Amino acid sequence: MIILESYEEYQQKYGTNPRIHVGEYDRMRKEIHIIKNRLREIVNRAINDQNRIFIGNLVSIYHNEILWPVYKNDNDMEKLIAKAVTDSILTHEIGHSIVGDEWRTSAFEFLVYFYKNELYKYPEVYEILEENIKICEKYIKKENPSSPYSLGFAFSTIFFWLMFCK
Repeated sequence: MIILESYEEYQQKYGTNPRIHVGEYDRMRKEIHIIKNRLREIVNRAINDQNRIFIGNLVSIYHNEILWPVYKNDNDMEKLIAKAVTDSILTHEIGHSIVGDEWRTSAFEFLVYFYKNELYKYPEVYEILEENIKICEKYIKKENPSSPYSLGFAFSTIFFWLMFCK
C-alpha cells in the first residue's frame, strides 16, 4: 500500500485520474494508493455528522448513503469512527484486487466490515439493518441509480438481512 499526502502528489507520480477520490487499486502495478488528506476529509465528515444514530452500544454513520454501525467500546468516539471509516476504505481498495468492479467490491467491503467487527452479535445492529433495508428499497427503485457503491452496500445489506434476520 502506498500512502500519498495529496492528490497533487498522486498526479506527480501517476498522472491525472478523475475517478480517484480517496484511494484506488492500480491493476497494472498491483498497488493500492491512498490519498491521506482526502481520507482525512471523509473521516472528519463522519465524525462531525450530526445525523448519527445512537442505538444501545452502537452508533451509526452514513457511508455512501448507507448506515454503518460502529460499536462503542470506549469513549473516544472520534477514534472509533476514524478507524471504521479507514478500515472500510482500505477493505474496499483491497476488494478491487479480489472481486473487481465497484458494486461487488462495495458488497465485499460491507460484508467484511460486518464479519470482521462481529456486528451480528449485537441485537441493536438489526435495527440499523432495518433502516438500511428501507434506504436500499428506495435506492433500488430509482430509475437510474447513480452509485455502484450504494448498489453494492444495498446488496450486502439484503444478503446479511436474509442470513441473520429471517
